[in-house]
Amino acid sequence: MKQLLYIGTWHHIKPVMHFPKTKKFIFIDTQPRSEHDEPDYFYEGFYRRRFIDGLLVKCHKYGFVLQNEKVLDSDYYKNVLTIRQFEQYQRQTNKSEIRLEFDTGQPCCINPTLLTFVNKKTKQKIKYYVSTNILYNMNDELERDIRESNGLIVSGYLPDGKLLEYFNKPKPFYGYSGTVYGHYPDEVDNRNNICNLIHTNRIDPSKYFSKFFLVNWKNGEMEECLGIDNIEDKRLQKIENRTI
Repeated sequence: MKQLLYIGTWHHIKPVMHFPKTKKFIFIDTQPRSEHDEPDYFYEGFYRRRFIDGLLVKCHKYGFVLQNEKVLDSDYYKNVLTIRQFEQYQRQTNKSEIRLEFDTGQPCCINPTLLTFVNKKTKQKIKYYVSTNILYNMNDELERDIRESNGLIVSGYLPDGKLLEYFNKPKPFYGYSGTVYGHYPDEVDNRNNICNLIHTNRIDPSKYFSKFFLVNWKNGEMEECLGIDNIEDKRLQKIENRTI
């Protein structure tokens, strides 16, 4: 895979080791702005104050150094902040640049921002979109990165079906073993995720995915599967056998 896409990455940078031949990774997360993002609301309790600091440390662990940072929408904070939060933000943050040190606890770096990391030894690159939600913060560069990705990594977070609108051809699906790929019929927040769309026959998986793989969370070993259901069956079987 020349380029892999991963939504809801958090600090799970380890796939760069599991896919050593992949030269570019597109990582996307709504944090630090919010773990439960809304288009017109900012709750400070969901703001991850140390997210960027932790990300820099984890990337450095795998040999990736921050090369560039770019604010993609410097006015987005106006959509989500209250007047009180806005005044606080204006006092604490120069909105024309991103803050990499969260020493105040104020909502810094809540605008969609692209951080680019490079590993000089492996020649790999990570384009990490932070405070970026594909439902509300789509932009030309992000859309192009999604379309040009050759495969989708799913781990922990099940992407919204909106993502599939940017697929111009089927891609391999790499599902990590620590994730549940079942059906969530009664959970509103999960109703339109990719797995639920497949389980409820609202999409034809062959239109969007060329192959399915179960990836071992610990060592990256991969096993080809017949589909989402087969990934979940094999994942549960391995848990029962205590091999994962």
